[in-house]
Amino acid sequence: MQDTQYAQPRKSVKWLKRIVTSLIFAAAAFIYLNHFKLVGGVYFLAFLCGLTSVEFLTLRHRKLPLVFKVFFAVLAFLTPILLYEMGKQYPIRGMGLIAFEGLLLVVWILHLFGIWKYAILKQLTASPFYSIWGISLPFSALVILTFFLNDQGVSFDAALVGSLIIIAFTKMNDIGALLIGSMTGKTALAPRISPAKTVEGVLGGFFFCLFWLILTHFLFLIDLYEDYLQFSTFHWLMLQVGYALLTNVAGTLGDLYESALKRLVGKKNSGGWLPGLGGIWDLTDSLIFTTPVAYLYIKYIVF
Repeated sequence: MQDTQYAQPRKSVKWLKRIVTSLIFAAAAFIYLNHFKLVGGVYFLAFLCGLTSVEFLTLRHRKLPLVFKVFFAVLAFLTPILLYEMGKQYPIRGMGLIAFEGLLLVVWILHLFGIWKYAILKQLTASPFYSIWGISLPFSALVILTFFLNDQGVSFDAALVGSLIIIAFTKMNDIGALLIGSMTGKTALAPRISPAKTVEGVLGGFFFCLFWLILTHFLFLIDLYEDYLQFSTFHWLMLQVGYALLTNVAGTLGDLYESALKRLVGKKNSGGWLPGLGGIWDLTDSLIFTTPVAYLYIKYIVF
């Protein structure tokens, strides 16, 4: 009886921490991006890459000397920045772009196999170089997407908004899954990997993401892209549903992937930087799966 009495207050405190931390992080990101614009967006991606890599190296390569952890984390941080700087001088097109997309797809598929087979996951993450190709490469797809949108005639600022908002939609899916799953979740999705993740939560994430997609479109995306995209209402709605569905599936896979890795190393959270949430990777896990999918969907389906 005593445990039952105190369970609800503890749960409420955890939820309060999650909400406050999420609001502070979102506000800080908005202020930063609003001030520094395009370059700020690239460095924001680099910041996420670097910190996610730090947590990966801490989780999976605990015995790696600190100097090597710093080295690989810095490389991960620099990857999107270097792609951005190179892209300004030498745009990635033709065979170079096809090679990038092929590598992106291979990495995505390898991650997928890693969810279901611990042996594959263990092999995938055995090298600290994983912080470059396994983490920074998916994030860098947003940099390449920005250049692609600009090639279609979209201004750099609008292209950056279109790329970075993928992060926001992914987190809306995560928040919806967490909220609905916590309140109504009963059917475990993958109990071996993540007992807390439920089918009800996944469905909640889809509808939450779709709602924010439609709302965001009418609030400001329609003004940014109305000159480039001319769709009928039905076509536009189908594109939104398709994107929400892909984000939902990919985001769920990303969450399961990180859960599998944490089980592999015997950890509950990737870190303790964010009260109520855990570490940065607990915040960015789904992006490793959603950014490649969003890039390919926008390039080959929307445009």
